[in-house]
Amino acid sequence: VRTNVVTFGSRRCSVLGNSVVINVRKHFNAAHVTHLGGRGKVRLRLPFDPLLRNEVSRSVRDEKSGMQTVVSCLFWHASANGGKGKWSNAGITHVKTDLGDPRNGTGAFVECLTDHLSIFSASEVPADCDGTPLGLKLRDECGVCGGDNSLCSGCDGAPNTGRFKHCSGHGKCAGSKCACDAYYFGIM
Repeated sequence: VRTNVVTFGSRRCSVLGNSVVINVRKHFNAAHVTHLGGRGKVRLRLPFDPLLRNEVSRSVRDEKSGMQTVVSCLFWHASANGGKGKWSNAGITHVKTDLGDPRNGTGAFVECLTDHLSIFSASEVPADCDGTPLGLKLRDECGVCGGDNSLCSGCDGAPNTGRFKHCSGHGKCAGSKCACDAYYFGIM
């Protein structure tokens, strides 16, 4: 059903449950309401089958980037993509995921808040290192989620070189190099 959301580079994401349609019409009006505007949010609890994707039920994570596959709510944005439509998470807040019975997935659900009224589905989506569905944070070279490599980089600014900002306790950074204290001569 979905082909425009990609996780872990090339494998397509899967819809993991039945789609749910929320169709609300104004009194005596044929047009349906598609967006609540600033009038609050609707709480959705969508069932899904966690056994359809091992990545979801086993919490598979890419150790370098921290990216993982999680379940979240998506809605069909009919007017997007030049009127062709696409699945989106705009206006959706992920509340929680419950994988249900670990033996067979019975009772699994994903809960979200939304200000859209549309077609919704529980879907696997890529999540960042914080576990935020469709988030943008990655681990830096120091292994810090959303980091900037400053924790493990030295005066040279390069991470994991072994050249620390404290200059082995005998100096301080002077540009991209350590300036040694008196009676210390640096790396020999």
